[in-house]
Amino acid sequence: MGKMKRGPKPRQVTQELLEQIEHHAARGLSQKQICDSLGFSETWWHAKKAEFSELGESYKKGSASGLADVTCLLYTSPTPRDGLLCRMPSSA
Repeated sequence: MGKMKRGPKPRQVTQELLEQIEHHAARGLSQKQICDSLGFSETWWHAKKAEFSELGESYKKGSASGLADVTCLLYTSPTPRDGLLCRMPSSA
């Protein structure tokens, strides 16, 4: 009878995983926090990131999306001092 391997089952890089990474990155989670949240080690993350460029791209895309959302909200939010509904320039 063969000896069973210990440890977690190997995780596959799937479209669902890429979407989860992008989602968490858009909310401002660091790579370490994403690893903790999704239940895999940073060692796995760095090894797979070197093997699958999609992992790094999903993280970058999510981070950029989150930053764009916050920037847009800050730019378009009214401020108490000017009372405007939108601070977007008229040429935008």
